[in-house]
Order: sequence, then C-alpha cells, then structure tokens
Amino acid sequence: MSDSRRLTYFFSCYFHQDWNVDDPDWQSVVRNFRGETTPDEVAATAKDIRTLLSAADSEAELEQHFFRTFGCY
Repeated sequence: MSDSRRLTYFFSCYFHQDWNVDDPDWQSVVRNFRGETTPDEVAATAKDIRTLLSAADSEAELEQHFFRTFGCY
C-alpha cells in the first residue's frame, strides 16, 4: 500500500467523525488499529505519520491536511 493510501486508510477509518463514540480515547483507537493490522503495516503507518509530521510547517497546515486529505476528526 502506498504512503498516502496507508495514511488515508488509517485516519479516515480509525479517526472518523464518530471515533470518540466508538472509543474512549485516541490510545484505544490506536490499539484497535494495531490489533486489526499486520505488524509490518503498523510500522509502515507509524513511519508515514512521522514523515508527515516532520514535513509540516505548522499545526494549522497539519490540521487542514488531516481534515481535507484524510477526512479525520
């Protein structure tokens, strides 16, 4: 899976608009992802997140990216 598809999958499927109804906190969301995904995909997703965070110029840029690109909340 490509970097952008992997991040889109993670954020839109696990941090969708009702994520806090399904899970009590973000840590639970991540635990669910880890339990439902292969270790290789978890590691690749973590690497992609670190790359995304290091490339952003500001929190505002990240916020817009998360909402527009990944559809997460």
